[in-house]
Amino acid sequence: MKELLIRLQISARAREEFFLLLANFVQDGITLFVALSSMDKQFEKLGDPRRYITSTAIKRMRGGDERQAAAYTFGEALEGLVPVSEAMMIDAGEQAGSLHEGLLRAAKAASNASRMGKAIAGEMVYPCMLVLMTVGVLLVLSLKVMPMFEQLLPREQWPTATATLGVLADNAVRIIIGTAMLLGVWFGAFIYSRDRWTGNVRDKFDRFVFPWSMSRNVKAALIMASMASLLRMGIPLSKTLDKLGDTAGDWATNHFQRIKGRMRAGGDEGEAIAGELFDPTFQWQIVLYSQSTEFSSGLDRLAERLTEITLVKVKGTFTVIKAIAMLAVAMMIVWIYASFTQITMTARSVS
Repeated sequence: MKELLIRLQISARAREEFFLLLANFVQDGITLFVALSSMDKQFEKLGDPRRYITSTAIKRMRGGDERQAAAYTFGEALEGLVPVSEAMMIDAGEQAGSLHEGLLRAAKAASNASRMGKAIAGEMVYPCMLVLMTVGVLLVLSLKVMPMFEQLLPREQWPTATATLGVLADNAVRIIIGTAMLLGVWFGAFIYSRDRWTGNVRDKFDRFVFPWSMSRNVKAALIMASMASLLRMGIPLSKTLDKLGDTAGDWATNHFQRIKGRMRAGGDEGEAIAGELFDPTFQWQIVLYSQSTEFSSGLDRLAERLTEITLVKVKGTFTVIKAIAMLAVAMMIVWIYASFTQITMTARSVS
């Protein structure tokens, strides 16, 4: 449990910085073990959670982990400490005699994950503020505005629009609690099913239903980038899928199995990859690149475009959510103002 909590403290951005720093040391002629040992001491002084990575990796590389039969390479030592795709890129770089390139590709993978996470977190802030504002308006309506209206005019004499607003205010707490429960159940179902649920119905949700659709777009971009980098480094697609599937949830594993199934059926790498995981607008491009002599390079460039397009889609989705939330708040304020005007005029006419 302690190890899990430590790993959760190490963000994608922190991993990116770690890989880039190590790549610079290696490129400048400092041996890997010396660089790791120095970074380990520095992380210990600073209380940096990344020391868990350096200390564990050093121990494994020395052959001091009781669970291992022999000393590990650095890439092997990182398994379980960082995402499997990043460890595989570093391991492939070591085996090819280009640790620097492997570290740079791992840093790029971590950077993509960091950008996706920041985009989602950043775009969620404003809609959440608007939701809280709507809750505040409903509570003020119930506790302050309606009692003031009742002082101006008895309820039985209220105009229709104001009376309807009164019903809304009377049930404000129920509406807030009910909406919160509905959203909680919806997003709770998403979180629970995100990595578990598979099948044809899930494919439909991944295409058309928020937030499953956004999750699929983000994961598809990250998976394509990982596959492209590993293919460029000479790792066979089947081995890549097996390794990625070792630590993936049921949903990703199901897509990997579909890819392997299409390969067994005689499809080439592009035809196998171009499945339900990706939008149709990208499926045909993957197949087209597979017909070239540099499929891995083409897929790498396509992965970069997919990453940028996915970031735009994430921002576009939350732009729509923000617009809806702003419209709801604006309509509520206009409704309150119009009701105040109506009830004031009615009170004057009665008096």
